[in-house]
Amino acid sequence: MDLLLGLSAAHLAVLKPAESMKYGLRAVNYQNRALSGFNIILQDPNPDTESLFAMFIFSAFRGILEVAISRTAGAQQKQSFVETLCALTRLFRGSKFIMKKAREAMSDETWNSIFRDEDSKLRIRHLTIDHDSFPMPEGEPLDDMLAQIDFYIPPREVGHEPSSHNAHLPDGRDQAVKYLRRLTAIQVPANRAGQLLSWPAMWTDGFIEDVSEGEPRCEAILACYGLTLRHLNDRWWAKDFGKDLVLEVASGSSSAILGPFYAQLLQMIEPPSR
Repeated sequence: MDLLLGLSAAHLAVLKPAESMKYGLRAVNYQNRALSGFNIILQDPNPDTESLFAMFIFSAFRGILEVAISRTAGAQQKQSFVETLCALTRLFRGSKFIMKKAREAMSDETWNSIFRDEDSKLRIRHLTIDHDSFPMPEGEPLDDMLAQIDFYIPPREVGHEPSSHNAHLPDGRDQAVKYLRRLTAIQVPANRAGQLLSWPAMWTDGFIEDVSEGEPRCEAILACYGLTLRHLNDRWWAKDFGKDLVLEVASGSSSAILGPFYAQLLQMIEPPSR
């Protein structure tokens, strides 16, 4: 219940910009109360099916609330959009542990009755098949924009040394790009938000650190993700999140190199009115 109240408070913050700070703080408080109650369920050695189902719902909606709060908090307290994505990564890793615990305690019959349907087969399938087997939706320019990154930042001419802690930076980038393509290509409209929000869960530790440090290629990949998020503009909690993400990245250290690239992305997200 506290989680739903948190979402309601975040919604009011969107509807009433003048009171965004007040309702944004309420959303955070409800979120914290929900987490406290949730920890009690986690410590129960024999949770009932109703509690287990609540664990899945809680894990799913926490991601939405994280994005919603980032849209509604007061300007002085608002975390950056890149920080929000990094927070989602940590959140989803925690959720993975929670869902594993719940799955192990739930019977196969109960699990299948709740989570198995035709859409779930497609969602699972896209994680194991090469993205080329899933053609991009008509009019989706993601592949073209990802290909342009090497044009603006030629290999070995990045002008930014990879972090010493991360000897596998290209692997982290490649994995992020691979899953971004897959999540964009699969088309299950009813679960569109969940698919697109799950992308940060695929990040490697090295990719997260280089995103935080403003590595130009990683920033460009993030901007491409901002382009795909235009598909969520009909959701009150995510409206313009993609555009704002691109604007934030475009104002960073890579703007001198990728200025025209970012301008092209923004034009795709919000075409000029005629």
